[in-house]
Amino acid sequence: MDTAETRKHLVNYFTETQYLDDSAGDVIALIDRLGMRDKTLLIFVSEQGMAMPFAKWTCYDQGLQAAFVAKWPGKIAPESISDAMIEYVDVVPTFVEAAGSTSTSGLDGKSFLSVLLGQRNHHKDYVYALQTTRGITNGSEHYGIRSIRFEKCK
Repeated sequence: MDTAETRKHLVNYFTETQYLDDSAGDVIALIDRLGMRDKTLLIFVSEQGMAMPFAKWTCYDQGLQAAFVAKWPGKIAPESISDAMIEYVDVVPTFVEAAGSTSTSGLDGKSFLSVLLGQRNHHKDYVYALQTTRGITNGSEHYGIRSIRFEKCK
């Protein structure tokens, strides 16, 4: 709904996004100054979607889709896009594989390095999500939502 309050929340969200963009630029500049550009896999994953209805703190589409940007000069094609479904739990195994190890035993996730390198556009058939207020200040101990997402329902 287009109201003054909604516009205020959007301005705050866009301001945070701009601050984040500036901070990411500072990190990239530091990596460049250290001469590590071609040796560094950078991955940025947002916490969740924006704090608007049916987004952050939900298992609706806008709450499940997080911003994900990866940069690795000479390895990841610039401006490449993938529809592969991945989960936060997959990030660490991906870094482990990118560092040259094949052992990810003990980790719950699954590397999606082949997706980043453009070798595949599919990672998982199903991804799982959970939203709860359990353990959060003033949160209910009984409220929780679980979801499964797959190709037909994404």
